[in-house]
Amino acid sequence: MRWVSQIEHEALQINVYATEQRFVVKFEAGPMEQTYKIKKDVYPTLESIEIVVREVLAGEVMIHFESMFQTLVKAVEHAKQKPGS
Repeated sequence: MRWVSQIEHEALQINVYATEQRFVVKFEAGPMEQTYKIKKDVYPTLESIEIVVREVLAGEVMIHFESMFQTLVKAVEHAKQKPGS
């Protein structure tokens, strides 16, 4: 797998990697990370990946990250309440 591009975004770090059969799109924000593996027969070019990331995936990822962060906060609070943590 090789790195091919970084997609600019105001709140996310988005990196695109490529294999022979797919693109791997990795989203990161703070302690959260999501990775999507997209077959090249669906989106065959880097340009097509950039479009779907901007028009569809980035907004949805932000929603998921908000939920993931709230879950992480709950887990940390839970650990703080347990004796010996």
